[in-house]
Amino acid sequence: MSIKLRLTFLSFFQFFVWGAWLTTLGSYGFGFKNWTGAQFGA
Repeated sequence: MSIKLRLTFLSFFQFFVWGAWLTTLGSYGFGFKNWTGAQFGA
């Protein structure tokens, strides 16, 4: 497996993980903690 292919895969994987994590954190913050957009960083 070439280095370019590995880096492409890892870049996509990192994007996927951060996207899944932030969606979950946002739902928790707005739903249970009653955060505003400014408190969340929006």
